[in-house]
Amino acid sequence: MLEHIRARILGSRLHGEGYRKIWARLRHAGIHTSARRVCRLMGQHGLLAPHRVGRPEQRAHDGTITTTAVDVMWGTDMTETVTLTEGRAQVFVAVDHFSGEYVGNHAARSGNRIEALGPMRQGALRHFGRIEKDAAKGLPLRHDHGSNYMSSDFQDKITFPDIESSPSFVRQPEGNGFAERFIRTLKENFLWVHTFDTIEELRRRLQDFVAHCSATRFVARHGYRTQNQIRAEQRGLAQCLTGPTTAASSLILNCKALPVPHAGHRLEQRWWPNVRRLPPVHDRLDNIWCQQRQPQHLAETSRSVFSAFAISLREA
Repeated sequence: MLEHIRARILGSRLHGEGYRKIWARLRHAGIHTSARRVCRLMGQHGLLAPHRVGRPEQRAHDGTITTTAVDVMWGTDMTETVTLTEGRAQVFVAVDHFSGEYVGNHAARSGNRIEALGPMRQGALRHFGRIEKDAAKGLPLRHDHGSNYMSSDFQDKITFPDIESSPSFVRQPEGNGFAERFIRTLKENFLWVHTFDTIEELRRRLQDFVAHCSATRFVARHGYRTQNQIRAEQRGLAQCLTGPTTAASSLILNCKALPVPHAGHRLEQRWWPNVRRLPPVHDRLDNIWCQQRQPQHLAETSRSVFSAFAISLREA
């Protein structure tokens, strides 16, 4: 039987055939036997078709994808959902590898390379202040090997603000674990529990959901603080405000946790121990932050902020 098996293997011009096809060739030649016997004999004599032997014992990376500060590495990924009137829609996200903050999000009908750039544009504009050459200062971007992320257009365009491509290792999706984990959170808490009529509605509600997560979702490894608090404590308001330091900015700098570094998100405040919650000042600081790019408004509102702050201290 072994000689018949060898003859069928040598007589075929198709390499890599498994034991089932050799068994079928034997039956066509009038040689009847069982498939298990053919498999056993081929295995004992090293005649089985080559196949993957599994993952190597040594991992391609050390298993650590967290960073020591914000804006040291971002990760991006995409998923798919369905709208009622426009059919399928693609959802893109970008996540910071330190705070877990969602630095950018986008929804579109197509999942091509141009749409995949949306979260990176948002993140660069929001956290680096501009979309210009060398704005991101060599920020690595972790992504998978999808055709939209590996395309030459995508790779060329992310290098303009000096974002460096950092593909995850093949067959090891945990290398892009931050983005993968947020995709799971996005599905379980948003995409699978809500319906959307149009892609525009999906895009608008996605932005609201991301803002809510950044302001309320706790991160256990950072002492159960929100993502906004983590970024605020890392960056500090002094690095974000432009123009001369005013009385209002000095007031904010005396706080342990600082406002979110962009307008549109609710502020997460944690003042020094003897002042826990100051709602009146909270609202005024929100207005100041929304006007951070107009320093002339800071001087006009500084006196009201100080007076509200003093009143709240007396009430506390």
